[in-house]
Amino acid sequence: MGKRVAILTTNFFHPVEERLIMGGAERYQVELCCLLRNMGFEVEVWQIGNNWTREFDGVKIHGIPTQRNEMYTFPELNTLFYEASLDFDYAIYFVMSLAYPVAKEKSIGISHGIYWDWPGAEPFTGGNFHKEQEWFHRQHVALRNLQLVVSVDTNTINFFQAVFPGSSWKFRYIPNFVDTEQYCPPKEPRNDGIIRVLFPRRLAPARGLNEALKVAERLTNRYPNVEFHFCGRGHTDEHEQLMMQ
Repeated sequence: MGKRVAILTTNFFHPVEERLIMGGAERYQVELCCLLRNMGFEVEVWQIGNNWTREFDGVKIHGIPTQRNEMYTFPELNTLFYEASLDFDYAIYFVMSLAYPVAKEKSIGISHGIYWDWPGAEPFTGGNFHKEQEWFHRQHVALRNLQLVVSVDTNTINFFQAVFPGSSWKFRYIPNFVDTEQYCPPKEPRNDGIIRVLFPRRLAPARGLNEALKVAERLTNRYPNVEFHFCGRGHTDEHEQLMMQ
């Protein structure tokens, strides 16, 4: 039997609904599972959910019944995953901070970029001195627990090197990827005079949605030959309906 890899994430499926939440990070997870399976590993995923097991593309995804969130860390999710994955050889913490407070001995984390620099993150990471210090402490513990952190950008590496001097050796920079055979200009461009702009992101404020909507409104009002296409999913059907309106 091949080596087994356990992956911990927060949401891939909606925690309580039969709904797939698909964005850039989720697409990354699909490709990562595919890569590991092609390398001969057995892969299973755990996330927040009500004790269910579902399957996506041949990979089992297990729901852990907790939604407790402390400053962008999930201590209860973390410890329950640790117990559930005891029989696995390796672990991947799909967000670095998920490796707090404990992590399997042979484990790596992933950083998908800095997500705590927008105003909505302040209640979790700032607000008072003691909370900021605790947030930094938890990030440091997660970093220490992991053997390695793969970062999709160098900004994150520079941040942690500045806050925790000497930590840059823990990181490996592997930029995000795209299949240029699938995502490329058409071989025969349309000659209809329309300029089409694609915004392929999850429909969430943290992904720059509000700013993109403002830009789209201004440009389409000013230039009648410009089209904006928003391609992504919201967390709920109601949210998607509002976006469509």
